[in-house]
Amino acid sequence: MNNLIETWLAVELAVPGRTRADALIELNAECGTNYRHSELSRWMRGVRRPSEDALRYMRHVAIGKVLRDEGVTELTDEQLDRIADRMG
Repeated sequence: MNNLIETWLAVELAVPGRTRADALIELNAECGTNYRHSELSRWMRGVRRPSEDALRYMRHVAIGKVLRDEGVTELTDEQLDRIADRMG
Protein backbone atom coordinates (compact mmCIF):
# COMPACT_ATOMS: atom_id res chain seq x y z
CA MET A 1 0.00 0.00 0.00
CA ASN A 2 2.90 2.38 0.66
CA ASN A 3 3.70 2.30 -3.04
CA LEU A 4 0.21 3.58 -3.84
CA ILE A 5 0.42 6.34 -1.24
CA GLU A 6 3.89 7.35 -2.39
CA THR A 7 2.83 7.28 -6.06
CA TRP A 8 -0.27 9.36 -5.36
CA LEU A 9 1.75 11.89 -3.39
CA ALA A 10 4.47 12.04 -6.07
CA VAL A 11 1.82 12.75 -8.73
CA GLU A 12 0.28 15.47 -6.58
CA LEU A 13 3.64 17.08 -5.76
CA ALA A 14 4.78 17.00 -9.41
CA VAL A 15 2.48 19.95 -10.07
CA PRO A 16 4.63 23.08 -9.67
CA GLY A 17 3.93 24.86 -6.39
CA ARG A 18 1.73 22.08 -5.03
CA THR A 19 2.31 21.00 -1.43
CA ARG A 20 1.33 18.05 0.75
CA ALA A 21 -1.26 20.33 2.33
CA ASP A 22 -2.76 20.99 -1.12
CA ALA A 23 -2.85 17.25 -1.85
CA LEU A 24 -4.62 16.54 1.45
CA ILE A 25 -7.10 19.38 0.89
CA GLU A 26 -8.06 17.88 -2.47
CA LEU A 27 -8.24 14.34 -1.10
CA ASN A 28 -10.43 15.55 1.77
CA ALA A 29 -12.70 17.44 -0.63
CA GLU A 30 -13.08 14.42 -2.91
CA CYS A 31 -13.61 11.91 -0.08
CA GLY A 32 -15.54 14.00 2.43
CA THR A 33 -12.81 13.48 5.04
CA ASN A 34 -10.67 15.69 7.23
CA TYR A 35 -7.25 14.03 7.15
CA ARG A 36 -4.27 15.99 8.44
CA HIS A 37 -0.51 15.71 7.91
CA SER A 38 -0.14 13.37 10.88
CA GLU A 39 -2.49 10.86 9.27
CA LEU A 40 -0.52 10.96 6.02
CA SER A 41 2.62 10.24 7.99
CA ARG A 42 0.94 7.25 9.69
CA TRP A 43 -0.11 5.88 6.30
CA MET A 44 3.39 6.20 4.93
CA ARG A 45 4.86 4.45 7.95
CA GLY A 46 2.28 1.66 7.68
CA VAL A 47 0.84 2.42 11.12
CA ARG A 48 -2.65 3.13 9.78
CA ARG A 49 -4.56 2.40 6.62
CA PRO A 50 -6.42 5.06 4.61
CA SER A 51 -10.17 4.65 4.19
CA GLU A 52 -11.41 2.77 1.15
CA ASP A 53 -12.62 6.07 -0.35
CA ALA A 54 -9.16 7.59 0.10
CA LEU A 55 -7.50 4.53 -1.45
CA ARG A 56 -9.91 4.64 -4.40
CA TYR A 57 -9.10 8.33 -4.93
CA MET A 58 -5.35 7.64 -4.75
CA ARG A 59 -5.70 4.82 -7.29
CA HIS A 60 -7.68 7.13 -9.58
CA VAL A 61 -4.96 9.80 -9.48
CA ALA A 62 -2.06 7.34 -9.79
CA ILE A 63 -3.61 5.29 -12.60
CA GLY A 64 -4.49 8.43 -14.54
CA LYS A 65 -0.88 9.60 -14.37
CA VAL A 66 0.57 6.24 -15.41
CA LEU A 67 -1.81 5.97 -18.36
CA ARG A 68 -1.08 9.54 -19.49
CA ASP A 69 2.64 8.79 -19.27
CA GLU A 70 2.00 5.83 -21.57
CA GLY A 71 0.18 8.00 -24.10
CA VAL A 72 -3.41 7.19 -23.15
CA THR A 73 -5.18 10.54 -23.16
CA GLU A 74 -8.81 9.75 -23.95
CA LEU A 75 -10.07 8.49 -20.58
CA THR A 76 -12.95 10.06 -18.70
CA ASP A 77 -13.07 10.41 -14.93
CA GLU A 78 -15.80 7.77 -14.91
CA GLN A 79 -13.55 5.31 -16.73
CA LEU A 80 -10.70 6.02 -14.31
CA ASP A 81 -13.10 5.46 -11.40
CA ARG A 82 -14.13 2.07 -12.80
CA ILE A 83 -10.51 1.05 -13.32
CA ALA A 84 -9.59 2.19 -9.78
CA ASP A 85 -12.55 0.26 -8.35
CA ARG A 86 -11.52 -2.92 -10.16
CA MET A 87 -8.01 -2.65 -8.77
CA GLY A 88 -9.19 -2.20 -5.18
